[in-house]
Amino acid sequence: RNAGADVWPVREQDMNTQEMIVVRGGPGYAETGNWSASARTGYGGQASRQATTSLSGATSTASWTFTPTASGRYAVYVWYNIADSTLQAPDAQYLVTQDGGTSEVRIDQRAHGASWRYIGTFPFVGGVSGKVTLTNSSSASGKIVLADAVRVGGGMGTERGDGPPPS
Repeated sequence: RNAGADVWPVREQDMNTQEMIVVRGGPGYAETGNWSASARTGYGGQASRQATTSLSGATSTASWTFTPTASGRYAVYVWYNIADSTLQAPDAQYLVTQDGGTSEVRIDQRAHGASWRYIGTFPFVGGVSGKVTLTNSSSASGKIVLADAVRVGGGMGTERGDGPPPS
């Protein structure tokens, strides 16, 4: 964020060679509470998961756990699709558990979906699990939060079109 505006870098800002991607339904992903399949396709072509927002605190969580091999500061990104911007939460709560404790980040899920959304750079310890948790806690009643994937680190180019051509 820059003076209250979203900033979308053209180049990767994390120069770490390690990249960890955790997807819903895969190893490192867990849910608590009431989640259901969304009608929209999310990261990797699978259905997104959705939970209805709660005004009284988190009643549902989706967590992505990962373990970096080296200590350092890693950029963290989230992926969610836009099902219907009138239905999605304006303040989806993400909790990043890292070396310095737990940091809260609020993201407007009504915009900038279907791409890696940068939520911050955080310190992680090599060999120690880190975690990103999405909750359904929101100031908006009757909305949804969408869970898809989390990416940590810059990596060497795993997305189609990145990195060297296949051999």
